[in-house]
Amino acid sequence: MSTHYNIVVIGGGTAGIMTSAQLIRQKKDLKIAIIEPSDKHIYQPA
Repeated sequence: MSTHYNIVVIGGGTAGIMTSAQLIRQKKDLKIAIIEPSDKHIYQPA
């Protein structure tokens, strides 16, 4: 597991995941970490 990232996103909800996806589309070699404190994920379609 890498401990060095270009971007760290706080929150793995819809906004955090969509923002991360957009950044990866713009620059494929980014290393992005998403920090989500919740153990559960409830699907909520955008």
